[in-house]
Amino acid sequence: ELARRFAVSREVVLRRLLITERTDETFYQRKRNQFAQEYAARPRPSGFVTPPVDIVSLSGKFFVRLVLEAFYSERITPSDASEFLGLKLGHMQEVTNAVVGIYGA
Repeated sequence: ELARRFAVSREVVLRRLLITERTDETFYQRKRNQFAQEYAARPRPSGFVTPPVDIVSLSGKFFVRLVLEAFYSERITPSDASEFLGLKLGHMQEVTNAVVGIYGA
């Protein structure tokens, strides 16, 4: 539930528990191995990832939303937004749709 709430992987939550000494190394390794096995057993989707979805995946939802908010409120230039996200300006709306479509408003 924490992973969904903060839009991170379960392993990130597990690692944070270890760093903050809320769990021990044994539990961490056991759960990490479990997560790896579950991941390996998942069926692989066919097809390819669209560039807007790829940008959101690589840069992170929070960063992309921050850049888009600054872009649409005219606090940064279109050129800056394009550079920060590593995309052409013509794809800005597609990325916006990907963020809203995949992750909700």
